[in-house]
Amino acid sequence: MIGKVLLTLGFALLAAAGPGIAQEPASPTQSHEVPVVQANLGDCSTEIMVTDTALKPVYKADVSTQLRYGFGGFHHLDLEVATNVDGRARFAGLTPKARMPLTFDVLYEDRHTVVVVDLTQKCQAVERAVLPDKRPDAGAPE
Repeated sequence: MIGKVLLTLGFALLAAAGPGIAQEPASPTQSHEVPVVQANLGDCSTEIMVTDTALKPVYKADVSTQLRYGFGGFHHLDLEVATNVDGRARFAGLTPKARMPLTFDVLYEDRHTVVVVDLTQKCQAVERAVLPDKRPDAGAPE
């Protein structure tokens, strides 16, 4: 159990130090750059475009997935990235040899949706994630 926690922490530190991790935009021109998280496992990629129901881009939505790969799927890699001002985020270096389909969880405030991608069918995928509207009673005390 401790080894699993340390391995996850190690991947998080490695990802934070890597050049593929998006950081806070320093200027308006950088805010349109698509943040990319690199798995370094293959040549496939998935770009997720996050919008609300009015099809307006959602900024700083968290998009995450877990890759399970190797014999029996015993190896796993957790990846997470936030969207840019255009609602876009990219996962690169993915492998179609991972357990398919991949599920990408999209979370923004109290709204959540899931995007399912099968890299064996389409190695360079571009998918849209539409977040549901906030419920009018969300956050109201009961």
